[in-house]
Amino acid sequence: MIALVRRTTIFCSGALISPRVVVTAAHCFEEGSDPKTIQVVFGNMVTFDDRAEPASIVDIRLHPSFERATFGHDIALVLLARDAPVAPFAFARAPPSQAMLDAEVRVVGFGANGFSGRTRERDKHSGTATIAAIEDHQIRFSAVSGNACIGDSGGPVLSRLGETETVIAITSFGAANCNGGFHGTRLDAYANHFIDSYFSEASRHVVEPGARCYADDNCALGRCFRPEDAPRRGYCAPSCREESECPRGMRCDARTGACLHPTPSPGAIGAACELPWDCGRGVCGRAEASGPSRCSLSCLGSDIACPENFACRPNLFATAETATRNACFRRSEIVHRASRLTSGLSFAMAILGGVLCIWMFRVRRAAATRRNESRRPTATMS
Repeated sequence: MIALVRRTTIFCSGALISPRVVVTAAHCFEEGSDPKTIQVVFGNMVTFDDRAEPASIVDIRLHPSFERATFGHDIALVLLARDAPVAPFAFARAPPSQAMLDAEVRVVGFGANGFSGRTRERDKHSGTATIAAIEDHQIRFSAVSGNACIGDSGGPVLSRLGETETVIAITSFGAANCNGGFHGTRLDAYANHFIDSYFSEASRHVVEPGARCYADDNCALGRCFRPEDAPRRGYCAPSCREESECPRGMRCDARTGACLHPTPSPGAIGAACELPWDCGRGVCGRAEASGPSRCSLSCLGSDIACPENFACRPNLFATAETATRNACFRRSEIVHRASRLTSGLSFAMAILGGVLCIWMFRVRRAAATRRNESRRPTATMS
């Protein structure tokens, strides 16, 4: 059981599910949240004095289909810089059965005691709830002796299966006044395609040269290199003395003595991407609906947040419902898109002009015909 802390504020809870991976709620983070600004605290009480020994984190992975407005797929994984000092929880891999309805569970978190109870120091709290309904990706809980509140998001909901407690869900959302029960995200629904794949990605000594890494011991060869243009996204860089020792697509850098990717580095602004987590800032953008996706920055409609030669424009990245609405794109891409739009508009105007000319010609010809008919002599009776 952990608390997520930013500066001296507890903003969410979480559960350790492997020696270095914490599961929590996706809504606890913004897109592109910097792992360096967040710490993890273990124990029964969170304080901000010399007694606290927070752990650093090196990565935050939000589910790619997370929907902030509806709390759909509200799950995220946090990778610690080193192994945690406590044992991880077991978590459910099999779906809950209807026989579990009305069963009691334990809800744990570092949340406030009531809607107005934000404090800088908090004890870990535990309460009892029952399973009220089982949904596709969530479980609805009814409070018995306690209810989830501010700061409990991401905390574990535990069910006793045999002799051990197992995390069956994490707290997602509830009523604004912290009454009336709450919803939790089922872990079994994400075990195979999201959690296990992340476990594999973050394992020791398995990542190939050039691929993404989080720490030196993550790499099969070399070290985890964090380039200047993408310091939040490292990749495995084996040692080298000449170009022939490097994998295809990498070059031997004399300054570092390692095989490096050419710039822009993977995850840097302007680098190719498919999903938000491919990018160091967590924003995968697209300047054109049918064009390539590039790593970008969120800019909230203002060019001020963008680097030189970039401008803030609507993000047309359509594969993720949570894609940042406005992102920074190279001005050359925007000019290219604008020129295509202008060409398309000119073509449409030309077609419209042609149609109008034909219509005017037909109108004038019809008018001329009527005038000629009116001037013909009329036959008289003799």
